[in-house]
Amino acid sequence: MSHTNLPFIQKTLVLAISAILASSVTSDAYANTNIVMDGNTGSLTGNGGANHFIDGSNTNALTITTDHNAGNSSGTGTFTIDGGNQLTNDPINGIHGTHGDLQGSNLFFSFQKFSIDSGDTASFQCTDCGIVTNVISQVTGWNGLNNLLLAGSTINGTIDSMAIGNAAFWFFNPAGIIFGAGAVINVPAAFHVSTANTLNFTGLNKSWSTSSTDTSSLSTASPSAFDFTTNLTPANITIDGVTITLNGGSEVASANDLIITKDANSVAGAIITATNTTGDLTITAQKNISVDSGSSITAENTGKFSITAGSALTVGNSSGTANDAGVIKATNGNIFEALAGTDLTVQGIGS
Repeated sequence: MSHTNLPFIQKTLVLAISAILASSVTSDAYANTNIVMDGNTGSLTGNGGANHFIDGSNTNALTITTDHNAGNSSGTGTFTIDGGNQLTNDPINGIHGTHGDLQGSNLFFSFQKFSIDSGDTASFQCTDCGIVTNVISQVTGWNGLNNLLLAGSTINGTIDSMAIGNAAFWFFNPAGIIFGAGAVINVPAAFHVSTANTLNFTGLNKSWSTSSTDTSSLSTASPSAFDFTTNLTPANITIDGVTITLNGGSEVASANDLIITKDANSVAGAIITATNTTGDLTITAQKNISVDSGSSITAENTGKFSITAGSALTVGNSSGTANDAGVIKATNGNIFEALAGTDLTVQGIGS
């Protein structure tokens, strides 16, 4: 998977033993389950659809409230986000579902806020939609009044799109993303996650940006690359004390730093690839990648495994013991590539 305008020149790397400390971010930095549409997609498009909360209280069925003063979606359980069901055909902007817009086989969702608490599930569906090849979700901060209320996403629960065939899942929030304890990615194909603010599409010079409410940019073409050129305040992706399992073909692409670290209970963070999967695994950050002590990235049963940092790539070992070392491991029997714009640092035992 290629990316637009990585701001560095790749160079030959020298392994060095030195200390580079990465800042940690706690997984409760943003919110509990808080899933709010922004009015850019779905049957309630426009200002009338903004500030509508996906509410999972009482039952697992969908309820939309218009309580603008509600602090969070209430209750626990399954929060159903349906791109189909109430399908209406818009000759300009495609087919509107309850919460999503369908363009060809691409299903688009646009959120003002998106966070999932531990034990909760955000269930993406597309009732009566036919074939969907890509589920594409952005978090904009738009509140329906042309105001941006930027909020990062904390995922401590489950993202589930298994009800939508074999579709790849794309999710981007330029305000930051944290995967914390309890996070599960349950999607049938590749998972693409980024803090970019723009997603480009193949061949048609089209892109979908979190800074625009123009739904005419929704494309029928395949997504091609996250674009970081217009990120004004680049934010991190953090894997905090949880193991995230991804299918082959997946990517993690940070507009700033990628931090894989232990949580407050000393549980290590990790990214691994699922068994019986194919496709490349691509890990990138426009600035630094840090795999802190005890944490890891492991590629198994994949094609090419590529990890690229615009600045420093650091594998840590704060205690200096073998059992606490950070790990980047490729057992995929294919190409393994590690690139950094400045330093590649491995902290060894006793360092």
